[in-house]
Amino acid sequence: MRRGEEVGRHLASTLGLEFLGVDASLSPWGEESVAKAVQRLFGVRLGEAGSHHAIYQLNKAIEAADVKKVGFNEVMLPLAEDDELKRLVRDGLLDLGHFVSYTSVCIPGLDMAPVKMRGWEALKRLLHDLAAISYVKKASNRCADIPGGRGGVRGGGVRQDPGATASAVIRHLMLSPRYLKALYEGRKKSTIRPGVLRVGDKVYIHSKGRIVAVAHVEQVLYKRVKELTDEDAVLDGFKSREELVAYLKKRYPGLRDGAIVTIVRFGKVEKVDMPEDLQYGGLTPVEIAALALNKLKLTKREQEILRAVVEAGSLRKAAVKLFGTIDKRVAIRRVLRRVLKRLHGGVEGEAEGN
Repeated sequence: MRRGEEVGRHLASTLGLEFLGVDASLSPWGEESVAKAVQRLFGVRLGEAGSHHAIYQLNKAIEAADVKKVGFNEVMLPLAEDDELKRLVRDGLLDLGHFVSYTSVCIPGLDMAPVKMRGWEALKRLLHDLAAISYVKKASNRCADIPGGRGGVRGGGVRQDPGATASAVIRHLMLSPRYLKALYEGRKKSTIRPGVLRVGDKVYIHSKGRIVAVAHVEQVLYKRVKELTDEDAVLDGFKSREELVAYLKKRYPGLRDGAIVTIVRFGKVEKVDMPEDLQYGGLTPVEIAALALNKLKLTKREQEILRAVVEAGSLRKAAVKLFGTIDKRVAIRRVLRRVLKRLHGGVEGEAEGN
């Protein structure tokens, strides 16, 4: 954590920004499991007696860390992002009741967990339990309806991979240059993207190969296209609902009236001008690609993408070469972050919007 604080202070000083702190939350990713950490440190398997105490003790250790902190700073148990949690659910050792109860001792006790419900009455009872805990903890809950979603936590297991209906956290969004002026002037106060997206509390806006704004997320809503209103349209910079829906269907071919979209409402928007390379710990995409090709064992698809970056000399040119459009740069960025982490434990992966 101290190393993270040092890097954060250095970047803030370089960019002339205020350093607010480090989020010291213990968050898993795949095999880097919080569930395994709990068992290794306390000899307690999640789902057994003593689990709440173990989570509480970890939170106390995070609280005592001698760094400037900002954010949640607690243990996190996102089911879709922790392979050991998935295994425990599949084996019937963790169920919905466990995750709900863990909400009392950590910020997101029921987090990134598709829940298979039979009827609205059962869902209402679940939300009542979560609301009761949130009143005590002063925290909020969010539930998204995923029609046709596969699997989910039930009484004692999952039917299929619980990661099937979850998305990674979106912290980067692409925006056409034509909308930048409206964004800066406060006339564009939201963006609407297809699908159910999990959005961070702050997003970096990209345009023309630069980071051009930092937007603080005020609210995230989920609606079907047919439920969008004139208010949604105006906040997104359009004159009417009809104009908005026409744009969305043109921008995202095949988008139907019954499809779910994510509405990201912006609060404060800060105009910046930063190179996209800062996302990768100061290394350029070409440098990362070259290092990974020389040092890592890669899949054929990773090799293809990284070679394209090296040969093209930029993300935009590589995207055009691979996909025929710059709009698919997100796929290349995911690979770059993944290999950067493997190279030197660097920047944690962040998903990006289209």
